[in-house]
Amino acid sequence: MPRIVRGALLQATWTGDKESMIAKHEAAAHEAAHQGAQVMLFQEL
Repeated sequence: MPRIVRGALLQATWTGDKESMIAKHEAAAHEAAHQGAQVMLFQEL
């Protein structure tokens, strides 16, 4: 039986500060999970 793993990849533009980048990535992770992602890959912070 094949195993399907749903993944998401985020590439975001720099917002200007670390805290807002973390918030942006957290929001994207929640949205990806809501859409069924099991694994999420982020760029460097």
